[in-house]
Amino acid sequence: MEKMAALQILFGRLPPLEWGVEQYLDQGKCLKIFQNERIPFDREAPEEPGVFYVQTGLLKLSVHRPLSATGLDFCYYGDRTLLERRTAASLSGCGQMYIEACKNTIAYAFTQREFFELLRRDRALLKQYHQLHSAQLSLLFQRMELTACLDAEQRVAGWLMQLCCQSAPEEAGKYFIPCRLTQQEIADYLLIHVTTFNRVFSELKKESIVEKKRSGFLVHDFEKLKRFQERLSI
Repeated sequence: MEKMAALQILFGRLPPLEWGVEQYLDQGKCLKIFQNERIPFDREAPEEPGVFYVQTGLLKLSVHRPLSATGLDFCYYGDRTLLERRTAASLSGCGQMYIEACKNTIAYAFTQREFFELLRRDRALLKQYHQLHSAQLSLLFQRMELTACLDAEQRVAGWLMQLCCQSAPEEAGKYFIPCRLTQQEIADYLLIHVTTFNRVFSELKKESIVEKKRSGFLVHDFEKLKRFQERLSI
């Protein structure tokens, strides 16, 4: 869970909804997806699942990049959420798209044709689908805004600042952030080169802002980190 906490500000998570699709679950295929199990999600074959309704559990949508050992995660799907391939199809150009279970998950799978037939017959479900499409695009935009629109220094500083904002300070206003990610994993998730991450972190350490511990990061001075990030934005 430390890994999830350290990454959560980068990735959106759709809220649970009372989906009209629940009345059609008997027409889908029930799947038990075990933790860390991956399912390819970029196949356009008619018989392949194109829609997953997560009844219980947690799935994430990721893209595997050939030159990176770390998948590029875009969104998380918890209880009572719907994951649809067409909405995320634009990501397939980045590499192989797949879904992965963050914990044991019960989901119902529909082919694209089966799901579109339900939309054709049920206008209320069609309206929910349009809302889902807009929400997913907003989350993907947030993911890009927190990385692609910032330089390397801003990404690292912003990542640390957001994690501080989600935890309580210790004595003297210091923040300890549990995180067992390697430098390479953090760099991959922030979409920067690992040597760039190390350079930025060395600068933060030199200014006595952040210190790397065995089980996480210790932010000595949040206000100083904030000024560091603001200086980069000028």
